[in-house]
Amino acid sequence: MAGRLDDVVISVEAATSVDDDLVTAVGALIPQLSSSSSPPSKEALARIVDAEGATLFVARDDGHGQIVGMLTLIVFERSEEHTSELQSHHD
Repeated sequence: MAGRLDDVVISVEAATSVDDDLVTAVGALIPQLSSSSSPPSKEALARIVDAEGATLFVARDDGHGQIVGMLTLIVFERSEEHTSELQSHHD
């Protein structure tokens, strides 16, 4: 049946370094998300990969090793004071 993905296996991993394959893949993926955003440079990707609190996940087609998707997760902590202030505005 056309369109079935029964034989496709996708693995997700955190990018730990930036190489030409990652730059090329991100360059192909960004236009799918935004027609006005330009893809980040190799240096900008390196800043994301190296940033504390940021993780760039890439999804690879295990059959070909090609990057077919990505997600950037940003984690940050809020102070108790900031959390209390937000709660007081909500109440």
